[in-house]
Amino acid sequence: MQLMTGTWNGALISDDGRLETQFSLSQPVFDSGTFADTGAFLPAMTIGGCTAASVRLLDGARSALVALADAVPDPASGSLAQVLLEVRVLGDCLVGHWLRRDANGVKLSAGRLVAVRSSAI
Repeated sequence: MQLMTGTWNGALISDDGRLETQFSLSQPVFDSGTFADTGAFLPAMTIGGCTAASVRLLDGARSALVALADAVPDPASGSLAQVLLEVRVLGDCLVGHWLRRDANGVKLSAGRLVAVRSSAI
């Protein structure tokens, strides 16, 4: 996942284009010689200034990933929700789609995302 490494900052844009929520996604470089703490190599994410309780990498490749952020406060209700991300590197940008759903799996909102790399890790 070398193309994905670093910190990416951008916006989650709702399907109707009316709402933009700032987010940050960090993907550390995996050092194959260090297996002591595999959690240190998982993606980290903030959405709207709130750090997600956990981010699970569901699928990943050199230039793409699918991740699920648990326990993210929903901006409309304040209740905890999950955010599913499907992203890939396109040139110097990160692009993709997101889906927010409640604890019962009901879709709350969805849209596209765009981000730029702010630093390498």
